[in-house]
Amino acid sequence: MKNPRKPKAKTYRTLKIALDKAWSRLVRRRAADDRGIARCCSCGATALWKALQCGHFVSRVRLATRWLERNTAPQCVRCNIFLRGNPVGYARWLEREYGPGIFASLDEQSRQPVKFTRADLQAKLDETLKAIKELSQS
Repeated sequence: MKNPRKPKAKTYRTLKIALDKAWSRLVRRRAADDRGIARCCSCGATALWKALQCGHFVSRVRLATRWLERNTAPQCVRCNIFLRGNPVGYARWLEREYGPGIFASLDEQSRQPVKFTRADLQAKLDETLKAIKELSQS
């Protein structure tokens, strides 16, 4: 009789990818109205939340702000990809949404040294998936 294999533990990279995907879904779903329409934070274009992307003001390279609500917002493909994040439009939206101190706050937080463990990423992923499920039920 063979021993049943234990499922392989998810790698750090796999967890980051899964968390990015779930976080993007959460950010875009939260911004959508009852009909599923959300607005690009940079240019104001509207589209179904599934057609938008999750834009980051501070680059995703900075792990301290990668999955931070204040650093992420829905963006259309044009702004996020072709206009490289449309930083001017995004900055205007950020300041309206969070006030004039937001840039210094995000900059300071993004520079904090952070090293997430696999357990940290899994916990954040579980929390994000739970929030998505709650949105779906409401």
